[in-house]
Amino acid sequence: MGCDERTILNIENDRGNPKFEVLCQIIAYLHIPADHIFHPDTATDGLKKQKLLLMLQECDEQEAAEILPAIEYLLALIHKRGNSNE
Repeated sequence: MGCDERTILNIENDRGNPKFEVLCQIIAYLHIPADHIFHPDTATDGLKKQKLLLMLQECDEQEAAEILPAIEYLLALIHKRGNSNE
């Protein structure tokens, strides 16, 4: 990943601040949205939504095109079900 074990241990134990370049490498390696690090007050997505977004980011354009109609259909069903319960 480009940094030594002590750097990771220091970050985990809230000792010192990593260089920006190191922090970017860690964020990329762990697939953490950078907003959660740089703007923690605005990072309100739940874990399931984060996982879904990560899975979608890993899709290529063709896969996204094939998945999109299914997602639209499922969301329409969920919203319809939610509205019928009111």
